[in-house]
Amino acid sequence: MHPCNEGYSKCESEKSNSKKRRQWHRKLNQELLTESKLEVDGKVYYSCKQCGKCLHSIYTFLTHIRIHTGERPHQCEQCGKNFRVSQGLSRHMKETHQKIKSFACDLCERNFASRRNVIEHRRIHTNERPYVCDLCGKTFKQKASLFVHNRSHTDNFPFKCSYCDLKFHTKPPLKVHITKHTGEKPFSCDVCGRPFRIKYELKRHKLVHSDEKPYGCDICGMKFKQKRYLRNHRLAHRPNCKKV
Repeated sequence: MHPCNEGYSKCESEKSNSKKRRQWHRKLNQELLTESKLEVDGKVYYSCKQCGKCLHSIYTFLTHIRIHTGERPHQCEQCGKNFRVSQGLSRHMKETHQKIKSFACDLCERNFASRRNVIEHRRIHTNERPYVCDLCGKTFKQKASLFVHNRSHTDNFPFKCSYCDLKFHTKPPLKVHITKHTGEKPFSCDVCGRPFRIKYELKRHKLVHSDEKPYGCDICGMKFKQKRYLRNHRLAHRPNCKKV
């Protein structure tokens, strides 16, 4: 076969497979919509079987389902990061790759790619936690965090470790767990080069290189770089407690 014809056949084959995948997804979505459809007082709703949430819009319902399945079909062509909705990819492109940050925080002047990001960021300053779990009362700054938390009240563990039998409610703790098996430490300090397995560990470590002491004692006002130092310091005010 001529190389041009071979390339053409491969391209046509890929198009055919892509078309079949779209048809298969449409069929699955249609079945899901049929199963989830409710009609109350003449209004149509779609009820999520996982968390019971009811939504009016088909689009909103189908994107909501991805919270439970972990599906992230929108991929960044530059870095490979995946997103649940196209708006998330758009915000990522503006903020990370195009460096377009037109919205400023009025409290610290940090800039963001969208107004929504500013609103969520401001809660760091105000400590506002508007999203409340109906089952345990735990509060969250972001709606997505509440959705993820809700899984902890279910028996659904869709994310399984490929090295052992452990299962997880969400993907992030699975990714952290897998590094125990692989020994991977993907987060490195840009000051001393020390690698860490978890992003939080790197964040905590970087305080060693700074004069920042974000943890203050509410009794005497003394400040510390790490939360554990503050916990142990508080024992000085309560001598009968054991050191942690």
